[in-house]
Amino acid sequence: MDDLPSASILENIQVAIVHLFERLGAGLPLLLSAIVVLFAFGIVAVVVRRVARYGSRFIKNPMKASLVRLVSYYTVWLIGIFVALDVMGVDAGSLVTGLGLGGVALGFALKDVLSNLVSGLFILIAQTFEIGDQIVVGETEGTVERIQIRATHIRTYDGRLVLVPNGEVFMSRVTNNTASDLRRTSVFVYLEYNQDVELAMSVILKTVMDVPGVAKNPAASIRLRDLTAEHFYIETRFWTDSRRTRLRLVASDVRVAIINALEGAGIVLPNPNQRDVSIQKSSDQVAE
Repeated sequence: MDDLPSASILENIQVAIVHLFERLGAGLPLLLSAIVVLFAFGIVAVVVRRVARYGSRFIKNPMKASLVRLVSYYTVWLIGIFVALDVMGVDAGSLVTGLGLGGVALGFALKDVLSNLVSGLFILIAQTFEIGDQIVVGETEGTVERIQIRATHIRTYDGRLVLVPNGEVFMSRVTNNTASDLRRTSVFVYLEYNQDVELAMSVILKTVMDVPGVAKNPAASIRLRDLTAEHFYIETRFWTDSRRTRLRLVASDVRVAIINALEGAGIVLPNPNQRDVSIQKSSDQVAE
C-alpha cells in the first residue's frame, strides 16, 4: 500500500517529461526556422548597411548620411524579428499587448538605454550640431567626431576622447562654437597713465585691422575698458575664424603686432619689475 503513492508520483513525472519532449519536438522545427529567418535577415541587414554606406557618400551632410545608415540597418532587423515571431506562430498583436502590460517595469529598467536611443535619433534629425563642429556640453569641450545611437564622441583639444551619453547631450545646454564661420575675441593692453591714450588706441586699432586672419567685416573695434590705480587698459575686439586653433593663432599674431607697433610709436609698455617708490616727509620733519 505504501508503494502506491510513490508509483503514482513517478508516473506523473514520466508523463510530464514525455509531454515536454513532445512539445520540444513540435516546437523545435519552428524555432530552427525562426533562427534561420533571423540569420537571413542579419545578412540582409549587413548588405543594406554596406549599400547605405556607399550611397551615403553622395549625401553631403554627414548627419543625414549617418541617419540613413542607422535607420536602414535597424529597420531590416525589426522586420526580421516580426517575421521570425510569425514563423513561430506568435501573434505580434498579443505580444505588443503583453509588452504593454509590463511596459512600466521594463521602462524603468531600460530608462537610460531608451533615453539615449531616442535622444540620439532627435540629435540626428534636429541637427543641432554636426560632425566636425566644436561644441561645449557641460564640462566637456571639443570636436564632434561621431554621433551614435547611444553616445556622442567628442575629442577634447588635448586629444582625449569623451563619450557623452545622448540623453545628457539632449538635456544639457549645448554651445556650438563653430555654428558660424566667424567668432569674436578680445585682446587687452595695459598702459601707464603717462602714455598718450589716444595715440595708443589709434595705433592698436590700425595694427589689428592689418593682421592677416582678422575679418574686415565685421570690422575690429577698440575701447578704453577700465581704469585701475596704476594703469588704464584698452580692449580691442575683432572677428576671426571660429575654429579654436585658428582663433588662438590669430590672437597670438595680434598681440605680437600690437607690441611691435606700440614700441615703434614710442609708447612704453609697463615693466612689471620696475616700481617707483616715493617717500613723503611730514610737515614736522620739514620744519626741523
